[in-house]
Amino acid sequence: MTKSVAVLGAGIMGIATALHLARRGAKVCLFDQQATMINGASRWNEGKIHLGYLYSGDQTGNSARAMLAAGLSFRPLIEDLVATSVGDHVTQHSDTYIVHPDSVVSPTAVAAHFANVDDMIRDQDTSRSLRAQHSTRRVSRSTLDQLSGGHGLDGFEVPEYSVDTQWLADRLIAAVAATPAIEPILGAKVDSATPTTSGLSGPWTVHTSDQNSHGPFDVVVNALWEGRPGLDHALGLPVAKEGLHRFRKSLFVTTKHPLDVPSRVFVVGPFGDLKNYDGTRFYVSWYPAGLLAQGEGIAPPSVGQDRSDQDIIDQTRTQIEHLAPDMSQVFHAASDIRVEGGWVYAQGRGRLDQASASIHRRDKYGIVKSGDYISVDTGKYSVAPFMAQKIAAMILS
Repeated sequence: MTKSVAVLGAGIMGIATALHLARRGAKVCLFDQQATMINGASRWNEGKIHLGYLYSGDQTGNSARAMLAAGLSFRPLIEDLVATSVGDHVTQHSDTYIVHPDSVVSPTAVAAHFANVDDMIRDQDTSRSLRAQHSTRRVSRSTLDQLSGGHGLDGFEVPEYSVDTQWLADRLIAAVAATPAIEPILGAKVDSATPTTSGLSGPWTVHTSDQNSHGPFDVVVNALWEGRPGLDHALGLPVAKEGLHRFRKSLFVTTKHPLDVPSRVFVVGPFGDLKNYDGTRFYVSWYPAGLLAQGEGIAPPSVGQDRSDQDIIDQTRTQIEHLAPDMSQVFHAASDIRVEGGWVYAQGRGRLDQASASIHRRDKYGIVKSGDYISVDTGKYSVAPFMAQKIAAMILS
């Protein structure tokens, strides 16, 4: 019998899940409150394929262990979903991590964490990872000064890369359009999902903000981000004790001609990063400038309107050019600067400028199944294809 599945949320997590389910014979309705799919944080982010280097604030190494397998398998899984190579849409050089003067983790501890992640990767199959792997390399003092405007305490080149999320979002939308077994239901927020009988067993009905009801469905997959905890809570399911909602924006810059500006990340704390995808397409972020809302609890806070896009551009540019003077040529050569972003959710608490804040960890995420209802905390963009495959197997096995 063909299973009918409602997938709530058409970001990378929801789309990857819908594609895996449909290709294994399920009929899928894919819901999203926006008029177009994958138009929030899944499109407007840096596209880092995490191997765990970023989380040196978690000296246990648990965050790296939690995301390593997913990061190394991202490329084959996503290329299978979009039926094309991502090779030409990946940052051409690996990231350089620069320890900021106000880092909440010392350069010595950062180096120790990187060595630990290197050891973890040596035990993995890296043959189909995003690009060729190499061990962490400490950069020379002269290179560090060049990349940090003389402000960096230490610098390390690590084998992490990023994918152009805008390009990939368009490919994922095309894959959905080419899959008749997926019906997108867009432009209406999911208000609730209710089982027809008592308990959490199907059939299910999904109610949307346009006063429509959809179903019946055998299974519901809650792959939302900012709205996920609220739906779970309404069904009486436990919600993470520590949950942090953030609405962030960053800059997406296109230049008139190619520029050889290296990608880099300033750590560890509320700093920024920049990514060079192909010489003309750049991602630029400064955390304090782009953070427009932050709140703990089940529901996300309201987004403040006191900061214009131009303010975000100006603040980001000032801070990034201070730390990365060579970025001035990117802004001078810009033909277009877009300020975009979306909601992100993480199990954690506190601020990034607090060394003890649990938000420095990223080991608490995953899939929870209750009857015929599945709630998935994506954790990071790069984890989505890996978990989508697991969800499809869980439903259709």
